[in-house]
Amino acid sequence: MSETIRGRGIYPGVVEGEALVMEDCLGGYGAFNVRTGEIIEASPNKGHSVAGKVVFFRRAKGSSSWSIWHQALKFTGSAPAAYVVQESNTQVALGAVVLRIPAVELGRATAAKVATGDWVRVNGDEGTVEIIGAGNRVTQAACEAAKPSRDLASHPTER
Repeated sequence: MSETIRGRGIYPGVVEGEALVMEDCLGGYGAFNVRTGEIIEASPNKGHSVAGKVVFFRRAKGSSSWSIWHQALKFTGSAPAAYVVQESNTQVALGAVVLRIPAVELGRATAAKVATGDWVRVNGDEGTVEIIGAGNRVTQAACEAAKPSRDLASHPTER
């Protein structure tokens, strides 16, 4: 049984993939390893990869170079399959254009229906996201519990 969530299309295209749900904003420069797509910035999703995923996030954060860093993911084969955002801005729109990936804007309440691991279909033409399968239903708490702890005192740049 699937559920379709209606929003607003930002960039056209249709793709299916596994959802990676971020509760926070998605950065550009320094946010991820451009070779692997692994998120490296301080985030509950640190260590997860955006490569091939349908990435759900609040909005883009950072400078106008945001789309350039996301385009670098495409050149290395580590780009996401689609963007689904709660609040669109010019960075998200330009990022979707340079990557040529579907993008949809959903409100916060509707985006909360999707969990990491769900299999979804994003339709940028119609502005919809269809939840096809419940997937692994990995929660943010599970992501945090699975990460090794770090002594921040030994990492002064992460304070």
